[in-house]
Amino acid sequence: MTKKGRKNRIKDQSGVYQIGLNRKSEAVISAHFMHDINQQSNLHLYSLQEFSKNALTVDVSLIFERLIPTLIDASDKFIKERVSAVKIRAKKNFTLYGLNSPNNIDVPEMITEIMFDRQFIKGPRSNTSRLMLYEKIKKLIEDKKPIKMVILALPYKSSSPLKCRGDMPDLAEVNFLLELVEVAKTIDFIYRNDIKNSNNTMGAFTVICDGSRFNTFLNEHNEKIEQYQEHLRWWIKKLGISNYVEIFDYQNVIANYLSQDLQLEKKAIRERVFHHYTNLMVPLLDPYHMSQTMNKAIAVDPDPEMCNPEGRYIPLFKSLIYIVKYTALSTYADLHAKNYVDLYQELTRHIFEPYIELSKSDLVQVENFISNPLLKSPTPEKLLEYLRQSMLREAWHAAIHYMAEIRSDRDLSKEPIITCFPDHIRWTIHAKPGQVAILATTAFGFQVQPWHGVGVLKRTKHDKIKLYTLPVLSLESINATPITVENIKNAPFRKDQPLFYVYPDIQFDNIDALFETIEQHMIRKRKW
Repeated sequence: MTKKGRKNRIKDQSGVYQIGLNRKSEAVISAHFMHDINQQSNLHLYSLQEFSKNALTVDVSLIFERLIPTLIDASDKFIKERVSAVKIRAKKNFTLYGLNSPNNIDVPEMITEIMFDRQFIKGPRSNTSRLMLYEKIKKLIEDKKPIKMVILALPYKSSSPLKCRGDMPDLAEVNFLLELVEVAKTIDFIYRNDIKNSNNTMGAFTVICDGSRFNTFLNEHNEKIEQYQEHLRWWIKKLGISNYVEIFDYQNVIANYLSQDLQLEKKAIRERVFHHYTNLMVPLLDPYHMSQTMNKAIAVDPDPEMCNPEGRYIPLFKSLIYIVKYTALSTYADLHAKNYVDLYQELTRHIFEPYIELSKSDLVQVENFISNPLLKSPTPEKLLEYLRQSMLREAWHAAIHYMAEIRSDRDLSKEPIITCFPDHIRWTIHAKPGQVAILATTAFGFQVQPWHGVGVLKRTKHDKIKLYTLPVLSLESINATPITVENIKNAPFRKDQPLFYVYPDIQFDNIDALFETIEQHMIRKRKW
């Protein structure tokens, strides 16, 4: 080994997983973007009539005879490009592996380089110890074992009507699954060439769907979580990628793979953190003075981020405002036959500013009226203020529960997922030391996860077409075209939920012209 190689190996120890939330920077949620978007008063959703007028309905057969094959073809081309790029880069980086010559590069080095490909990963490369990753990959290859990876993702489709129109997976989830498969297939392509006559898949992802750890305090039913996972499995089978990606449920994994001692430790951490946050944060909440409330919360935040002036709790709280399924608002809209979507947007835009001050008798009157529409109606301002305060309380308490759940993983004496899957390489959607962070396509500076938005086909700056994820509020405000599906039979589609949107920068006269344009210009590069 060269001196330079030894030096690089010593430096490489920095990218090791550490117990506890990183105090400098570590995101805990994926929905930071929504509040800023919603504050733009010119943005609006389609009414039911506008949606019906603007939507283009296509036969399900066209989706699977033309659109999906186009996506798969573009993905296969992208994989071939990554294989070539990885081989070139591995030879350039031969000294990082302690080799004396680029001619000594072999499969372990090339597969390690895949984990550092800027088309696949986000965040600093120093987040991952090249030495530890390389040695794990090398041992797996010596034992002729596949390179298996595991990631927490795909909880469930958001109930926020500003983000999604329905709870089925759409092309945003398809896009995410293909992003995982592209990593796995690149590994498989390189590895398989080294193992003659192998029919096994040599690169694969296990996705731990983690909606079941959050849904109770976010007011989502278990049935929604289970249905979402079943629909993901349907898509995996339909896309022909079952060899490369599988779906597990988080709670089932913890119950069946984590030791009883660690489960008890995890529960104790969650309860301790929950009580700590409850004692700190609940007394601070004052719906009439939210600016002061949030400043006080920032000052006492037990888990601040140095690079975020608002700390960690308040950004989480702001994100959860657009994730919680609000019980009081839902009850009112259902019992009084009101438009939930219009109320939701009005209240979230006004969430930090009171409409009016309510007396104790006002609160009682509004509460009774919500549960009994036959009673005398309060003024609109009183009603809106009551709903606003109820939403703030639900989101505030949800943030406490959320931090307790996150800490129950991050403060555990052993990283729970890699403890359950010790032969796997740990990937993540949130960049942190010791884990490889998956890169997704971004539009307008937003990296929106598929469960917080919808799939949209949009042109790149080079006039190609890529599949992005954006909230419906951003898309319908600029008259993007919703594409719905008919003759769906047993497919997990809904007539009132778009499978994807088409951005206005893609011009077309009919569905054939649209699909021809997509076929000519579709690419899968994530960075360009």
